[in-house]
Amino acid sequence: LACFREARWTPQGREAFLPGSSPFDRHGDAFLDELKIYNAPLSPEEVAQRYRRFVPVSLKARPPIVLAGRKASFKAVIANLSERAFKADVSFRLERGKWSIELGQGKIEVEPKERTVVNLTVPALEAGFYELLANFGGACPPLRARVYAIPPLPPPPEGLSLRKVAEVDLTRKLSPDVFCDDGTSKVVESPAGRYREAGREKFSRFAVRFRIEHPGRPHIFLVKFPDDKPRCVEVTTYSPHWLDLYNAHTGYITGDEFPLSGRMLDLPLLVWPREREQALVFMTWSEGEPAAAQKVEVYEVEGGLPEEVPRSAQERLIGLYFEDPMLSYCFGVLKANPDMEDFDRAAMNLAQYMRYCGFNCLFYPLVWYTGPLYDSEVETPDGAASRHPPEGFVEILLQRLDEIGAKFFANLWIHSLPSVREKAIDDNEAVREGADTPLTVRRDSTVTKSTFHHRPPMLNPVHPKVRTKIIALVREILERFGEHPAFGGVCLHLATPSPLWWGTLDVDYGDFTLSLFERETGMKVPVPKSDPLRFTKRYKWLMENAREEWIKWRCKKVTENIAEIAKLVEKTKPDLKLVVAVYPPVGYAGFTRDDALAWRKMGKSVKRYLREICGLDISSVKAIEKVIVMKTLWPADYRWCKAHGRRPPDLLLSREVCLNPSVLKPFRKEGACGVNLHNRYFETAIGRERPLKCLWWGPIGWRASAVLPVGRNFLEMWAHALAEIDAALLLTGGFTVGTVGRERVIREFASTFRRLPATGWKEVPAKGPIKVRTWRAKGKALVYVINRGNRPIDVQFRFERSVKLVPLDKGKGPEGREIRLRLLPF
Repeated sequence: LACFREARWTPQGREAFLPGSSPFDRHGDAFLDELKIYNAPLSPEEVAQRYRRFVPVSLKARPPIVLAGRKASFKAVIANLSERAFKADVSFRLERGKWSIELGQGKIEVEPKERTVVNLTVPALEAGFYELLANFGGACPPLRARVYAIPPLPPPPEGLSLRKVAEVDLTRKLSPDVFCDDGTSKVVESPAGRYREAGREKFSRFAVRFRIEHPGRPHIFLVKFPDDKPRCVEVTTYSPHWLDLYNAHTGYITGDEFPLSGRMLDLPLLVWPREREQALVFMTWSEGEPAAAQKVEVYEVEGGLPEEVPRSAQERLIGLYFEDPMLSYCFGVLKANPDMEDFDRAAMNLAQYMRYCGFNCLFYPLVWYTGPLYDSEVETPDGAASRHPPEGFVEILLQRLDEIGAKFFANLWIHSLPSVREKAIDDNEAVREGADTPLTVRRDSTVTKSTFHHRPPMLNPVHPKVRTKIIALVREILERFGEHPAFGGVCLHLATPSPLWWGTLDVDYGDFTLSLFERETGMKVPVPKSDPLRFTKRYKWLMENAREEWIKWRCKKVTENIAEIAKLVEKTKPDLKLVVAVYPPVGYAGFTRDDALAWRKMGKSVKRYLREICGLDISSVKAIEKVIVMKTLWPADYRWCKAHGRRPPDLLLSREVCLNPSVLKPFRKEGACGVNLHNRYFETAIGRERPLKCLWWGPIGWRASAVLPVGRNFLEMWAHALAEIDAALLLTGGFTVGTVGRERVIREFASTFRRLPATGWKEVPAKGPIKVRTWRAKGKALVYVINRGNRPIDVQFRFERSVKLVPLDKGKGPEGREIRLRLLPF
């Protein structure tokens, strides 16, 4: 809602102004050789046109990084931005301070709107920034491009070495410079021990402050808390610098769906703090499930993080997923707009963290919401400017992942595309009069002018302007990065607003789509094209007379779109994969009332829901070569809904949407199916709206924490994914790193999971909450057993003859004809 008031503006005369500087004696580092003053503002196109008179070409280094310490090559890309051919004698030089080296010279000729590529070789360089200088012999001013010589990743130490640097006992009386609360906390005596507990009211908080010695180094903030009652608790790191925020935005869930141990548990937060002054804030997130902690112990990690899972174990993929470009915020950078060196610091920390956890893949956004995050030449880079990574960030991630033997997948999470949206006709009356638009048209005869999470797509997935732009982006990503050994493939995220599918039955009833439907199916929708309400009438007629034909055609078009992208991926490199990540149904938190009704009406069949509502025939998509199908689940959805006031029976739906066997069953594809365990964001502005008055620094303005189960309970959905569909790909993540504090159980899981062959398994009948599969090949036999329950269970095996069971990861196993094993939860 916005309010506007008419007002008159009177131009303010000025005696002088300062071009190229500010009124505060700061000036631009440049020379002015021409100044023009216009009596009207110029459009961006007019500004670019005048600029190109003086600088008709651009210069980029591709890739903009080289590995320090060894001879390396890269390309100088010269693009002609003007309307005339560009000819010049060009020479290249690499500079750093007073040091420089000539890289070669020659003649170039570039046609209008085309580009030329020059291969350059550099000697072994020291780590740091360099300037590539291109001199065009007077045909154009000299141009510069930055090149970053990236240092090698330090080798991992043999083991983890910790040094305690601080400890705070929260059960003692603490001074105001160490402890702060909202007046509701108290010390509790219980069978589990003494601890401090916040108030039972939602958003009750207390905070503890401590000091570290070496910012930037990895630390473990070890929180000891009681597992003695249902709790839904947020734990956030906090410091004087507003960017030192998302080191750990996490928490813990106990009780309710999980049994209580009645003991003190550990939450070891592995973080890269940026400031010496640090604090942890504990907050009650759900009414009646209070935050609590006994003490905080602070350890500095000395010598780095060890590699716990052998690099050779690469049968399956397990790793981190980012919805948002938050890597530098989560891994130790203190800049809102980091340069390549800053970003590399975060990438090095990420690589060491992944190596320590046993992760061997990263899914990271390259196209995010409203445009590409990399320096695309086929689409306007967009997205939220405050989170834009620097040029070269993809190459940096590829280099760091290659050093740890991990794979990179490019996320395409698209809501809109600037070049399509800006030129699209969105006027309802114009579209009703017959104007063509790449935007979707709703069943209520209105044009979709914007979109966001859980809303219908804005861009029409079958319109040529949309399809060609998406294909161009995929092709560019593959051409730019696909040959790198660490590049694993592309991931298409099919959330409701995605222009890769329909997402809902509410769209698209526009003229282009219906004409295409009639032409390809031979059916005629008997609604006059001159009728201004034809879109609503088309929807009604199709639902009443040709619903199945309409659904079938929609699914066919989506499958064709995905198949076209899959061919591009395979053509680039045979071992690349296309991952199709499916979100709906998204748990009760994202369900509308209509969604929930449709879900129930369809017998809670995900396959039917996707086909009839979203326009995705999962069986057809699974049949496409090189495609991995992946379903998204939300491990904390039940507690998120509970914290937001949902009540039974609807509350229980959130667990069922994740754990009902029918949800994952349609995604089963041997060796090519996966599950993405997406953090549910516990978001609030309570820190800004109702800050703790006693806090030492400015408030945490916005929280988006991953409050999750702890210990072995964290593995519940992982075990479920493996048991139900034998998933070969497992991801976890979202806005921040939800694995913080769970590294030990993740390493244990990943160590075995990565060693399991991806195909060839057969199920063995078993009793109880377990799943058993066997594998035989090359004179070798394997068996894996999964405890799907939240309590330990004894499993007894009976063999035809005496056998010896040897764990895949390490150690010795039992032998005999009858063997009994005790499996911990999940």
